[in-house]
Amino acid sequence: VERAKISRNEFVDELEWLRRETTLRCFLDAEMWTNEILAYMPDKWCSPTTLPLYNSHSNPPMYESSPSSIASPPPSASGTDGEDLPRSKRDYISKFAISLIKNKDFRRAAHFLEKTMKKNKMDLFLHYRALYLAYYQEHLENDSESVERKTSYAEGSSPFALLYQRMVDEKLRVNEDVWFEYLMGLLEIQLGLKADAEKSMRNVIHREPRY
Repeated sequence: VERAKISRNEFVDELEWLRRETTLRCFLDAEMWTNEILAYMPDKWCSPTTLPLYNSHSNPPMYESSPSSIASPPPSASGTDGEDLPRSKRDYISKFAISLIKNKDFRRAAHFLEKTMKKNKMDLFLHYRALYLAYYQEHLENDSESVERKTSYAEGSSPFALLYQRMVDEKLRVNEDVWFEYLMGLLEIQLGLKADAEKSMRNVIHREPRY
């Protein structure tokens, strides 16, 4: 692509969107990559004339509005975990869980997110994200052990497979949040379902071209 044909406004706006989304969802490598691209951006692209387009994404603190206020489903008629917690307590739990994920304490993060995920769509995603990261971490650790102790994480009874089936049962692929389908695509890669993974990733791009 010729540099002259790149719209700096659109380029920066989409990077700001990606930075916000990856930060909220704890895709730390993608967040760092996005911040690096923005840090190396030409100075003239940061002129005041470009700021109004993406200023709303970059100026407010990430958690000026708490994670629980990002996308909270309507109250359920039946009792659920975390339903009786004060909203401020749910917010503290959400933020603590994010800190645990960043500190690679994935299983503990998933445990705390169980307290809030039924009242908070973002925490629902982060719960599955934390479990995926926990299983991936354990998979890598397992591979470093002796051959006798290895188990296949691509088997039908593996943690990846059980998590994938759980997401299928919950119909999360068709959730309005496209990141669920992206996460299922990552699981399909781990399970060796190459054709399914390719289909998932194409569908994610179709649903959200900013990927």
